[in-house]
Amino acid sequence: MRRSGPQAPFRGLVLALLVVVTATGCGLVDQLAPVGGRPTDAPIVPPVPPPPDDAGGPPEPIPGAVWTVDGHPAAILGARGVAGGRIAYVSSWSDVGVLDDTGDVAAWPAFSARGWVGYGLDAVRGGTLLAAATNAGVETWDVASGLPLGTLGSGWTPMAVRPDGATVALVVPSGVAGDTTSRLALWNPVYGRLEQVLDSVGGVRALAWSPDGARLALAGDDFLVVDMASRDVTWRTALGSGFGASLRWNPHEPIVAHVLGPTVTLFDVDARTRTTRTLAEPVSTAQWVDAERLTLVMTSGDVRALSHPSGTTASIGSVPPFTLAFDAIDGTRAVIGTRAGAVGIWDVATGTPERLAAPAPDRGEALAMRPDEQRIVTGGYSGLVRTWRTSDGSMVAERLMGEQRIDDLAWSPDGHTIAIGHSGRIDLVDAVTLAPLASSEGHIYGTLAFGPPGRLLASGGMVLDAATLEPIVTAASFGIAGAWAPDGQRFAVGTLDGDVAIHDASSAALLASLSTDLDFVLRMAWSPDGSSIAAASYSEVTVIDAVSGVRRFALPYFGPLTTLAFTADSARMVTSGWSSGFGDGCLETLATVRVWDATTGTALGTVGGHSTAGGVAITRDGRHLALTNWVGQVAYVAMPACAP
Repeated sequence: MRRSGPQAPFRGLVLALLVVVTATGCGLVDQLAPVGGRPTDAPIVPPVPPPPDDAGGPPEPIPGAVWTVDGHPAAILGARGVAGGRIAYVSSWSDVGVLDDTGDVAAWPAFSARGWVGYGLDAVRGGTLLAAATNAGVETWDVASGLPLGTLGSGWTPMAVRPDGATVALVVPSGVAGDTTSRLALWNPVYGRLEQVLDSVGGVRALAWSPDGARLALAGDDFLVVDMASRDVTWRTALGSGFGASLRWNPHEPIVAHVLGPTVTLFDVDARTRTTRTLAEPVSTAQWVDAERLTLVMTSGDVRALSHPSGTTASIGSVPPFTLAFDAIDGTRAVIGTRAGAVGIWDVATGTPERLAAPAPDRGEALAMRPDEQRIVTGGYSGLVRTWRTSDGSMVAERLMGEQRIDDLAWSPDGHTIAIGHSGRIDLVDAVTLAPLASSEGHIYGTLAFGPPGRLLASGGMVLDAATLEPIVTAASFGIAGAWAPDGQRFAVGTLDGDVAIHDASSAALLASLSTDLDFVLRMAWSPDGSSIAAASYSEVTVIDAVSGVRRFALPYFGPLTTLAFTADSARMVTSGWSSGFGDGCLETLATVRVWDATTGTALGTVGGHSTAGGVAITRDGRHLALTNWVGQVAYVAMPACAP
């Protein structure tokens, strides 16, 4: 994903979302004030669930005031102990920061990486240098001052810092058109001096220096060991690993551990032998504690010690599930960073936090509103799903769904079930407790929506049973966007050819094929009165007549939409997205929640401020919007006071 707009505020503060409405004849609405939210230094623990009858209880009053709360914490992709008992971290927000020895954000300049972090964070044991691999290159910082030292190379690249901090090893493209090979390069992080080391190293996914800095291990298509004095490859053996692999060099022995999913391979570099062990569940991350024990952090949070050379494993404690960063301090304590945004010192043996904070927010990806409008469900980059009360913004429940971001959410018509789409998988969960009900893998679903009868539309062209997720009908049309007709008897699939294919919901028979003149369709909405269908690609939104297919109007746009929806009276249309390329005139440049006249395409107003928006839902009376934004907040705001 590409970050756009201003740098995100961070450091664990509950941020106020400034909502500005600018339109012809419209003034300003009230500024949002922060309410609720969890203290930033509190451990992340599930709240006490509401009573079982909560989903069907009496309606709560829709508040007249608007609110915003600190939303999803960012996934901590890297965490390292540094000098002075402090902890350096980098989040999925690309924020790089330091926590002091009390767990508070240190007085460290609030720098963010220029690009998106792809391969975590590395640091020298002396704690003088931090380096993060991003899509802008390897970026480096001085730990003492927090000042950036520079950017090395370009593009996504695995990297590793030599133990003395004098050299960063990274893999860079050859730079020759048509040449798919890569080269291993050494950089001086202070002066930015580059020295090419080795050409054609293949698809490298991970790097690791030996403790003395004399050798470098590389893992990807092959496992290689390079003598850094002679620049010779002393050992190469086929590996064939994919993305997500980690490489750890034993601090006392010539043993390198390669971890990918549930598979752990130990390479004896001197003897040139390898042993492979497959565990019962995937490994999130790993670290050597001493010469004989490799600590494996499982996705469940179980921490296991793999003994070498016996190969036996034993549980030695626990950390929060989906811990992605793990830097062992000793056999019982470690610096951790989790998918749910916690970073700090964790007592592994007792399974309790010693010092824990959630310093950075996450970008909100998806949002849906319960039909009675008393609850909102949100999901973000971290894979965390939460439900909120619309009356005051208080959180009801939360659940970490996995290691992947939440792409889409849908609430069932009876309010008892939530559908969650993430990484080709659809999960149904109880709307009160978020307990799992059913799951289905392998669907290319795009957007999710429950039809009026309660059947779930997986918009790759399938209608699924809302209880079991078994396919009911499969349409011949294929796409990643879909929408139900208001009558519940038809559903539309936005195809990759730019057409809207309308099918009978019972038989999947093709009823009509309408052209949108788009290259492809990524998101769709059917107006509640049944007259219009809106479809969006990366560059344009178009609204067509649902019967004839005649184009009514088109809106230029740059960047993917996260929301495309009509108000209940079909008079207005709301869009939200990741960039600020929509329209002109009354539109405020940075605002990305926009309101349009659904008949003419006239811009009516905007809701926004310092950040772009994720998912948006509209209340039936059209007076409020619920939204998630780029800085991880959840907001319940007034609709711009500009009726068509």
